[in-house]
Amino acid sequence: MLNSAENEPRGWGRDPLTEYLEEYRGNQFATFANKREAVSHLITIDGLFLRLLEGAVNLRPHIPAFFLLRSHAAYRAAVGAVMGGQVYEAQAMLRLCLEHGSYSLYLGNNAERWSRWMARQDGEAQRKTVKAEFSYGKILRHVTNEAPKLAKILSELYERVIDLGAHPNEQGFSLNSVIREEGGNTHFDTIFLHGDGLALNAGLRLSAQVGLWPLHVGQLIYRERYELLGLREELQKLGARF
Repeated sequence: MLNSAENEPRGWGRDPLTEYLEEYRGNQFATFANKREAVSHLITIDGLFLRLLEGAVNLRPHIPAFFLLRSHAAYRAAVGAVMGGQVYEAQAMLRLCLEHGSYSLYLGNNAERWSRWMARQDGEAQRKTVKAEFSYGKILRHVTNEAPKLAKILSELYERVIDLGAHPNEQGFSLNSVIREEGGNTHFDTIFLHGDGLALNAGLRLSAQVGLWPLHVGQLIYRERYELLGLREELQKLGARF
C-alpha cells in the first residue's frame, strides 16, 4: 500500500477512525498505481462529465443539468469508495448516480413536474404525490418509452447494484462477510476495505458501466452540445469497451 505522510495534521492516524481513513487513502493510491487501465477509463468518464457540464452557460433545458451534476458527484463518490476498497458501500453511490441520471430524463423540461418535486416538503399530500409520481417503476417506464435500449441497461445495472449492496441483500453481504466457527465460538469477519482481487476488479468495471449510463442520457437531452464538443464519438468509443 502506498502512503504519503506529507502535510498530515498532528494526530492523524493515531485513532481507529483516522487510521482507517489513512488505509482507505493508501488503497486509492495503490489502485491508481496498479490498475492503470481500469482507472484510466474512470478518469475518462469523469472528463466527459466535466466537458458536458463544467462552465456551461444558459444550458437548455436547465432542469436536467441539475440532476446530471448530482449524478457526476455520486459517480465520483463511488469511484473514490471503490478505489479505496469500500466496494460494498460504493453500491449505494452507484445507485444514486443511476437515479439522478434517470431523473434528468424524467423531468426533462417539464416545469410542472419540477414544481411538484420541489414541493415535496410542503405537506403530507405533496409528499405522497411525489412518492407516487417519482417511483422507480414509473421512471423506468418513462425511460423505456424514450429510449428502450437505455432502459434495459438501466434495469440491469440497477438490479446489480441493489444485489451487491445498494440495499442489504444476501449476495452483497456474502461477498463481504464470513461467518466461521472456531473453538466452539462463532466469529463474524466483515471486510471493510477490499484489497486486490475479484471484488475490486468487479467494482471498478461496474463503476465505469454506471458512470457511462447518465452520459448516454445526457446525449438524448443535449444532442447539439454533444456534437459540438465531440462527446458523442468519444462516448460511443468508450461505451464499446463495456
